[in-house]
Formats: sequence, structure tokens, C-alpha cells
Amino acid sequence: MRSSSPRTRPRHAVRREDLTALIREVVGRGGHLEIAAVGLSMAPAIQPGDKLVLGPLHHEEPRPGQIVLVAREGSLLAHRVVEVGARITARGDACDADDPPFTRSEILAVVRSLHTPLLQRARRLLRSARG
Repeated sequence: MRSSSPRTRPRHAVRREDLTALIREVVGRGGHLEIAAVGLSMAPAIQPGDKLVLGPLHHEEPRPGQIVLVAREGSLLAHRVVEVGARITARGDACDADDPPFTRSEILAVVRSLHTPLLQRARRLLRSARG
């Protein structure tokens, strides 16, 4: 198994700018896109490697509890909305502080569903146990 130094990316990695552009394009056309989670800011609900299915916000307003994806200072953050007003406030479940407020137009996508490898394995085991 090859290890990668901090300066190199695994072969399957996509530059963040390219991923952001792809998300804007697909979700902007009303499509859905699956990406793998990285980081621990949404633990325990979302773990690294979990699959996030992103979709458009459409004409609905974001609501508290909903997980939205925003681009901030070169990073993509999938965090939970905690307050909606003239500006929106979100926070990672494992974070002590809120993210800086943002506007609805800064939302790239909404997390429509979550697929965790552990949950998928548990479902398969339950199905096989039932025969």
C-alpha cells in the first residue's frame, strides 16, 4: 500500500476547487451528487468515509437541523444549521462554536441522505439473518 506525503494526493483525489465547481454544476441543474466525508467536525453523526448525497435546496428555506454544504475560505463544510434569519448560522456537531454566518446564496447543496459503511454492513447482516 502506498502512503502519500502531505504534499501529494491519492490518485483518486480531486482538487477542492474542481469539486466545488462540479457540485455547483450538478446541484445547480437540480441533480444529486455523492461525496465522501472527511474530517470529524460532524462526529458522531458523520464519520470520515461516510457518503453524503448532496442535492439542491430548491426554493425551500434552510431549517434548523438540516445539514448544508458551504464553501468557506478554501474549505467545503457540511455543517448543521442552528439558526435561520437574515443570515444563517451553522455548526459542526463536534464543534464548540458556530461557524461565521452566511447567506442562503452561499449554500452549495443540502445533504439529502447519508450512507455510512457501518450502517450498510448492519443492514446486510440483518437481512442475511432473516434468511
